[in-house]
Amino acid sequence: MQRNPWIILLLGLITIPVLACGGNSASAMSKKEPPPAKVEKIEGTSLSRVIVTEKGAARLGLELTPVRDAQVARRGISGTEMRRVVPFAAVLYDPKGDTWAYTSPAPLTFVRQRIVVDYVVGGLAVLSDGPPLGTGVVTVAAVELFGAETGIK
Repeated sequence: MQRNPWIILLLGLITIPVLACGGNSASAMSKKEPPPAKVEKIEGTSLSRVIVTEKGAARLGLELTPVRDAQVARRGISGTEMRRVVPFAAVLYDPKGDTWAYTSPAPLTFVRQRIVVDYVVGGLAVLSDGPPLGTGVVTVAAVELFGAETGIK
């Protein structure tokens, strides 16, 4: 069978740009964006800090609310009292049933902190122990931070 040199030349001209594109995509892959979250162990503890990128935080819709004092109904007694509270949305339960909230000691950095919930009323968790007043706690995307920290998906 006789081969036409023009067909071979045409195939060569088509193949060269395709191969060249493959080289460009390989170099583009080497310029990947950093992962949306990085987990670092906190020395001397069993905890880690979760550091997210700005893009990761925006994608998760991360929101923080400060720990505050609020006038709440007294548990089992009529009347109200001033107590330290966080939105119930900030409360996480681990597999053992312990309660936690993510605090933000630095921008885009989150650390899980143990809290003790006395009771819940009107969407607020009344604390008997936890972060000091004014500390920001994550109210949106805390579960995603927990998943990133623990590797649970």
